[in-house]
Amino acid sequence: MNYLCRLCQLFVFVFFSFLLGCSQKKVTEIKTVVAQPVWFKGPERFSHVHKDGTYPAHPFFDLVPYKSKEDRGISYFIVTPEDSPYGYDFDLVSGKRYRRFDYCEHDDIWERTDDPIDRPPFNYGIVPRMLDQLRRPQEILVFSNKKYLKTDFTNVESQRAVVVGGLVVQYCSDYPCKSREHWLSKLVLVGVNPFDPQYGKIKTLLQLKKKVRWSYVRAFLENGFGRSTTGPKNEPAYRIISEIEGSQAFRYATKKGEVFSFDQLNQMRRSCAQLYDYVWNSIKVVRKNQTSPESELAKEKKRIERINDIKNFGVSRFENMEFTTKKEAQKEVKELNRTKDFAAFFNDFYHRYGTRYQTCTKFVRPATINDDKDRFWFFTYITNYFNLEGLGMYYLCYKKTWVENPRLSNGKRRYQLNQKRNCLLHQLDNAFEQAITIMAGLHNSSREHYRFIEYDNGIGGSHEKMYSWVYSNGKELGCQSKRYRREKRSVFPADITWKSFSTDFRKTRYDVIR
Repeated sequence: MNYLCRLCQLFVFVFFSFLLGCSQKKVTEIKTVVAQPVWFKGPERFSHVHKDGTYPAHPFFDLVPYKSKEDRGISYFIVTPEDSPYGYDFDLVSGKRYRRFDYCEHDDIWERTDDPIDRPPFNYGIVPRMLDQLRRPQEILVFSNKKYLKTDFTNVESQRAVVVGGLVVQYCSDYPCKSREHWLSKLVLVGVNPFDPQYGKIKTLLQLKKKVRWSYVRAFLENGFGRSTTGPKNEPAYRIISEIEGSQAFRYATKKGEVFSFDQLNQMRRSCAQLYDYVWNSIKVVRKNQTSPESELAKEKKRIERINDIKNFGVSRFENMEFTTKKEAQKEVKELNRTKDFAAFFNDFYHRYGTRYQTCTKFVRPATINDDKDRFWFFTYITNYFNLEGLGMYYLCYKKTWVENPRLSNGKRRYQLNQKRNCLLHQLDNAFEQAITIMAGLHNSSREHYRFIEYDNGIGGSHEKMYSWVYSNGKELGCQSKRYRREKRSVFPADITWKSFSTDFRKTRYDVIR
């Protein structure tokens, strides 16, 4: 009897222990690193602050680029979570995510599978401070159960992944790309969450392929980022040409890609800020000269000429020197000629600093609308001019129109961007105003273009304040082409116009379907 009694007590104890365990929720620890805001800290003319006065954090520049050669560990920031109904992209200048796609069912453009393609089967992210071969943030696909990841975006946080492989993904802008040179290649890392009990044991790409539905993963990568839909039939834009094992993929990404150090970031930000300030300070002088009486400019030129005459004749009277050396006087004349009007300044700036300006605008914000609206919209138009040239357009001054600038068989453009162009003032005014119309035309015809986003609002939007130009290759999902065109996303705010420099400038911007 005692034996049976003890057996019953043991059974009751085990039973209630089981019920207690089921009633308690298991607490899953999610390990993340919260970014410390540094990149946007500085003069107000280059950044904006939150309503409470705090600085925002930048996921790419403020997160630490952790990487461990021993276990192939790497840090990343999630851009689009697994099974998300919306696809997002990331803007380097504003440091914000924005909605790119509304996911919907479509077929495989390569016809390798009959299964419909819908939502992403992985977490799509970027590696902080690391650029790939195309000078875009290094992409990574991370596999994990949702409960072991942080995906609410309340803070800017990085998470840890172990690289188990890599995929060489190629992009074709205008299919068919007949030669390998026309297919642009990039490495996309493939990783797993080491803190997930199910995925943390996976060490190779082969092991991962056995655990997930790899055919769907491949199909999504080749279809879920868009295709060409403007012709009589849809054409592919992406393809996977090879798979790489983990250690080789990790080594290639960290060695061949560009990884920014803290000192490099500071130097880049400081250098670009100096360039932006030089441009804006010069523009203020140009505006002043534009509104100053001719007699004032003539008087200044005569003063400098008089100093030169005195020196040429060997006169060295102290009162006539006016503390200005001959070298300084020549410099003043040069600066005066550069800022006599906007055409003179822009022609000089374009050939001296154009390439550097283009590089800066890919990473560093030139102005903030909260500090100075005139400065902000001026740089917005200047950046659009350079963006349009980067898309293969060219402004013919004498015709006052933008034209296509195709590549020739030798790889060069028909019109060389560095050739001397002395546009007149009214021609340049027309170039900047007309550039918005041309960009809208590229957008409406589903060609590669830039779109200015103030706020990423709407259903599925990140609802972030951006005020930035973002790039789009014009590719659309196979199921979304018609619906996407009907959405008529705006390319640029309709109430913003170019502030002209010439008095005889006539408005040339036509109404466009937005």
